[in-house]
Amino acid sequence: MAWVGAVLEVETDRGVLHPEVLAARSGLLAHLVTAQNPAALSQSEERNAQADAELSAALIEAGLSAFRARGKDAASSWSEEGFCILGLSRDQAIELGRRFGQLAIYESSATSTLIIVCSDGREISVGGQLGA
Repeated sequence: MAWVGAVLEVETDRGVLHPEVLAARSGLLAHLVTAQNPAALSQSEERNAQADAELSAALIEAGLSAFRARGKDAASSWSEEGFCILGLSRDQAIELGRRFGQLAIYESSATSTLIIVCSDGREISVGGQLGA
């Protein structure tokens, strides 16, 4: 699954939204972070569920408000569950990704989505979803 081609979904009380829509409505950056499949190595369903629960607990402990989110591949059955967090700085989001062994996270503004590499903060553009 290519990260650039991932379909990103955020579950809200207004239905499933792209994170750019959520960023536009809130005026804040939206970061998608998962704890599943650290270092891009496939894990069992049980291990991924445990990692997801640990990320959820870390968000609650930090007092962060988050929405359930997922990245999936439109051409296959691949998907990863995670969270969309509003209002984090990029550095805070990268640190959270690193803490859970992730190679990268997604960052959405009202007009674009980037892949942010956790090791060096490098940006990879995936283009805008609004008006596309």
